[in-house]
Amino acid sequence: MLSAFGQQGDRTIRLKLTDSKRKKSQSYLLNSFAYSCTKPRGDGPSMGYSAYDAYIVSIDFQQNTDEFLLKWIGGQMDKADGVITVEATGEKKTLRTIAFKDASVGATSESFASGDGYGYASTQVSVYIDNLTIDNVPIRYTATKTNGSR
Repeated sequence: MLSAFGQQGDRTIRLKLTDSKRKKSQSYLLNSFAYSCTKPRGDGPSMGYSAYDAYIVSIDFQQNTDEFLLKWIGGQMDKADGVITVEATGEKKTLRTIAFKDASVGATSESFASGDGYGYASTQVSVYIDNLTIDNVPIRYTATKTNGSR
């Protein structure tokens, strides 16, 4: 039961990461993720057409880094495909599905903390992707004229 206005129920976020060359997969629980699509503004007639410049997915892992993930981070697995699902905990209802293909690691960090009676480890990875699909809707590289017409 939600106790405050605007409060949302618990969510479970999972990533299934696949090495498309070797056809091997590994699943991970996530603390959070964010995606962004960057499109140049395209002001002025000299710019001609503009298209999405970059798709980036930033992932915060809930569990420790394993060998499969380290191989991807370290470049032994060139590119990977992934599916992130967000589910309402307890309802088994999928709230959002993010799928990406040909992801290559752009940045990574890992942090550790410990204190009196607690310990914490977190791995964050930002990846560049070539194809992004949100709830079965492809987000495409679409060229547009700078005056806004297609």
